[in-house]
Amino acid sequence: MENKKNLAGKRFGRLVAVADSGKRIHHSIGWACHCDCGKIVIVQSRNLLSGTTKSCGCLQKEMAKKKFTKHNGSYTRLYHTWGNIKTRCLNPHNRDYRYYGGHGITVCEEWKNDFVKFRDWALTHGYKKGLTIDRINNNGNYSPQNCQWVTRSENAKKGNKQKGFIFKIIKIKNK
Repeated sequence: MENKKNLAGKRFGRLVAVADSGKRIHHSIGWACHCDCGKIVIVQSRNLLSGTTKSCGCLQKEMAKKKFTKHNGSYTRLYHTWGNIKTRCLNPHNRDYRYYGGHGITVCEEWKNDFVKFRDWALTHGYKKGLTIDRINNNGNYSPQNCQWVTRSENAKKGNKQKGFIFKIIKIKNK
């Protein structure tokens, strides 16, 4: 049987030993420990003393989340906008590809594979909820130099002006 060392009040990582639980786990004293996250767990004294156990499990979850999370923006409207830009410019199977990628419009290298760079540009260049991305030159690519944030109605007006201009050109050519 293990030496009964009093660990009450001692900190082990995120755990503070509160009291001997009265349970024995594989011939080791089980200590009731309070984790910084608020949970109470019973941990073998040998695991506390060796540093094997440092939390209730929350530390491991946190580390895994950090490891597998690139930017923490996957479910945001801005991420959805970025994905739509790429799809309509780069995916020939997208229904709007013919208006974008099919006309040679693409996404700049800076944004193509880096949502964080797109997000940082957007947040420092007027992005707000309710605005939509607009290419200043409709024949130009999606890039920091050619994009801005406008309301849907401003974008629609611009689109109508472009269509009117094209319609006049077609009308003149057909005369």
